[in-house]
Amino acid sequence: MSTILERVQEFLTAHELNAHPHGDGEALVVPMTLTHCRCSVVFHHASGADELVVMAMHPAVVPPERREAVAEFFTRLNWNLTGNRFLLDWQDGEVRLRRDVDVLAVPGTEQIGTWFYSACLLVDGFFPALMNVVCRGMNPAPALEQGEADYQKLLPREE
Repeated sequence: MSTILERVQEFLTAHELNAHPHGDGEALVVPMTLTHCRCSVVFHHASGADELVVMAMHPAVVPPERREAVAEFFTRLNWNLTGNRFLLDWQDGEVRLRRDVDVLAVPGTEQIGTWFYSACLLVDGFFPALMNVVCRGMNPAPALEQGEADYQKLLPREE
């Protein structure tokens, strides 16, 4: 396991999150139960690479007849995102959130926490709107408005 993934493991352990190694130790997978859905957050770092990939594997699989609408929804959603992006595999309908991070040095646990929690919040906050597009045929524009409102409700409130 790379030094970067060891730091990720340190963060996860400190927050009582159970990660499972994947492959030959090039990834850690954390199953998460969120407010609206379950997902797996994956930290992938090949030893010696300058990039850490943080992905939240979405539980939804988009049927072929709804992929065009979901692609529009994600295009609208991704326009305002910084760092993260929602992806749709056109072949099998798999959905994920992905963030690629340059890691020239081992990141601090605070930075790892930011990447981890932003992935969880984005997947969880936009899940109901995505399901409305997939299952109820909702138009992507109003679905985005709904998703933004749902996402805002999950953000911590400063007192």
